[in-house]
Amino acid sequence: MRLTEEQEKKDIDTIAGNSENAAKLSWRRKKKKLEELVDELKPFEDKILKLYEERLPIMDKIAELRRVMVTECIHPKDQLVHKGTHVECKFCDKIIKPRR
Repeated sequence: MRLTEEQEKKDIDTIAGNSENAAKLSWRRKKKKLEELVDELKPFEDKILKLYEERLPIMDKIAELRRVMVTECIHPKDQLVHKGTHVECKFCDKIIKPRR
């Protein structure tokens, strides 16, 4: 059953009116302080975003180089893990079955 807009507003007003005025005032002060702290944080977030943007070209180069290295993987010894029936290369995720 969908309530009318008027009933919804009345329910909200009733719930919002349950708190004492002192508690409401205290909460509003805390909310204002929270908003001030968020505003104080904004310059740091802007700097972080700028740093992320600056690092993006380097991350792209790393991803491209890694993609090439995965396709040309030589399965270096320090990247190999024995899994019982096979050996797995941690770098390229290839499963290699040793010849016996």
